[in-house]
Amino acid sequence: ASGSLSNEGGMAPPSDCGSLRADGPLGLASKLQDMLTREQASHRETQHELKIERAAHDDTAERLVEMQHKLEATLQELSNLERFVKGCSACSSVPSNTPPEREPLLKEEAYLQSRLRFVQEELTSSASTAVTRPSSASIGRKGKAAAASPGDDALRA
Repeated sequence: ASGSLSNEGGMAPPSDCGSLRADGPLGLASKLQDMLTREQASHRETQHELKIERAAHDDTAERLVEMQHKLEATLQELSNLERFVKGCSACSSVPSNTPPEREPLLKEEAYLQSRLRFVQEELTSSASTAVTRPSSASIGRKGKAAAASPGDDALRA
């Protein structure tokens, strides 16, 4: 009857604590320390891999932006060439009695005149856009004077 009282007192039976008793408290602490060390090493390795992945992602994003800018420039140039080709078809062709050595020069002159007209049109349209809608760069240069102008307009009215 006394043996059953010791098990009823809330104490774990010896078979459940066999590993604790075999290794002792120092053995368990050593195992836990080993597990912690392995987890920390794994964490450091994962952090290192994450840094590499982030750097690769940043590099890829940077290249993507560069490619997008190049694509936009290429599309703009294609648009310019399309306008030029349409403009050249409307232009008079080189006269048939032109000497062959002057023909490339006349074509180049026609091209340059077409490009000059195009650039002048772009400047005119961008200047009218800038007047109706000031850019952030022009606001930044004017500073306080640009910020004070709405109040000045109210005083004049």
